[in-house]
Amino acid sequence: MDNGAERKSKKAKASPTVFTFGASHAATKVQLLSHHTLHHLCAMFCKHTTIGDGGEGVHDHMWNIVWQGRCYESGDVECVSDLRARAARLRDLALTVGATLRLKYDYGSESRYALTLVETSTLADGENPADFPRKLEAAAPPGYRKYAPPAHLGVDLDATFARLNAWAFVEGKGVTLNLFQPPRKHNHGYIERGNMGVSHMVLMPAAPPKDLAAYLHCLDEGVSRGSPRMHGSCPEYNWYSMVVLPAGSADEKVRKKWGRTTEVGFCEVEVVREHASLAALNTAFPKLGALAGFAKDKKVPKGWLTLKDGALRICRGKSKSPASNAPKGTAFLGSEQHEPEDETCVLFTMDANAASLHDLFCVAEGLLRCL
Repeated sequence: MDNGAERKSKKAKASPTVFTFGASHAATKVQLLSHHTLHHLCAMFCKHTTIGDGGEGVHDHMWNIVWQGRCYESGDVECVSDLRARAARLRDLALTVGATLRLKYDYGSESRYALTLVETSTLADGENPADFPRKLEAAAPPGYRKYAPPAHLGVDLDATFARLNAWAFVEGKGVTLNLFQPPRKHNHGYIERGNMGVSHMVLMPAAPPKDLAAYLHCLDEGVSRGSPRMHGSCPEYNWYSMVVLPAGSADEKVRKKWGRTTEVGFCEVEVVREHASLAALNTAFPKLGALAGFAKDKKVPKGWLTLKDGALRICRGKSKSPASNAPKGTAFLGSEQHEPEDETCVLFTMDANAASLHDLFCVAEGLLRCL
């Protein structure tokens, strides 16, 4: 018998299946192969997105993933289930596109996330299995060029709004920036960071003056006027709420709604007046001015942007309306309201890795010029 012919007649080894997952809490997508496990899946989202208290790892807390009524747990100590995430390979779970797995992270201070299988494919020729698991890179669209404001305008957002820039890009950890208003939401901006185990939230629930400079001034004041209350070197609470109200919109009704319960260092409200010396920014960033609804542009719809885990997402249309048990009158109410209703609402997703506030605005303006 011709051994060479026999070898050729044998069925070629099947290529691994690539599983692409998205998450309810981030724009980031990750890819794993069929032999990877639920432990690998959790580890990838811990590495590339903010999980738990400001961005924690797969080994920092106990967690589980529930799929089809089965609870797959982290670690080696049996808690709820005898099923182990390390032993649960993706190829053995009968996953189909659209399947949603429920991750519960940290049994002490519980956070919940939905991880959804968005696509399956066969490993392409030339791709190396050793490169998986991996983050799916969100590339710039064709024709993208990072924008720079005209030099004669002398625009430097990092210097003009130095406190906001420092809060988010210098001192900040686990930072999410949600700028501008989703439709029909009392939410014109919601930003959050997770320093020192404190979820520090700032919400602008009322309309600011219709200029980017006045808008950023309100948030700049919001991050500077209050801070979490400390007991020695430790925070007294694990969250801190700051509600910032533009003076022009803060009538008696608005002030009463958002100032019904306040406590310094825990739940505060500040009214901010427009800074008369600030130069208008709508002309320096005209596409962003249109996105915010402060200007008109035939190509740019009214919408919002989010920066989280290094991914910049620009959206239009509808956003989700998550159920909330947050105390009334707190910034907590702004959480997750900038999540798009579905993928049709997303204009752009790009790995921005913005180094500063000015950098973020230049990247976003450049993206909007691709429309």
